Amino acid sequence: MAGECKQPLHDWLKPVDSAKGELYYPNHADPLRSPLHLARQVESEAGVGSGGNRTGSEVGHRAAAGRLLGRMAEDKVLTEFSSETFHNALGELKNLGKTEHLVFHPGGAPRCYRVTDAGQYGAGGDLIEYLRRLAYSNKLFNDDFQVEGVVKDPTSGAYSLVVSQPWIADARDAEPDEIRRYFEDHGFQRISSLSYRKGDIVVTDAAPGNVIIDDKGVAYPIDVGIEGAEGSLLPDIDENQG
Repeated sequence: MAGECKQPLHDWLKPVDSAKGELYYPNHADPLRSPLHLARQVESEAGVGSGGNRTGSEVGHRAAAGRLLGRMAEDKVLTEFSSETFHNALGELKNLGKTEHLVFHPGGAPRCYRVTDAGQYGAGGDLIEYLRRLAYSNKLFNDDFQVEGVVKDPTSGAYSLVVSQPWIADARDAEPDEIRRYFEDHGFQRISSLSYRKGDIVVTDAAPGNVIIDDKGVAYPIDVGIEGAEGSLLPDIDENQG
């Protein structure tokens, strides 16, 4: 399923200091590698409230939030990858994604990498909601999404977000009954064939392939939708709540 590139991400996708044209390697302990912390940072700088219902003013603020990625890259708050090197490296690998991401797994690497469309972040295109969904995946499903950096599209000037998550080797697609049992065991109520609800959170697109089973029989929702109930924005995460 993978190409021949076996180096860690930051060895073969060379980050670049755009001001100096020099390689720039991030501090991997940086809290902004956390989707939740980056979402809060973008919210703060864009002047957006946490969660709740969408208003006209917030829609404008949230559209502007994506443009903040470029400024964060210039300030080296986020790592910017060289566009040419990035796309040349990805050209060696098979795209495992569907419609919303490019997804790559360098052979032998412990993580796989997702690249959003430039200026478009997930199904809804909203950067903050996208980061929130990743943060909820980490909390609800014990995933480990991390923000790796950004890459600029040379034509549009818009930025793609690069994130990673653990690679589950020797996995198979979950069967519908296995998916149902997983979510019910974790306190979700089934509301349609592919959707489950728990409090103010709705999980969608819980289909085989988006939920996988490892060689020990453990289920992993790796690519489900997560949204607020009744069309609301996702609420902020209470990190002290189990």
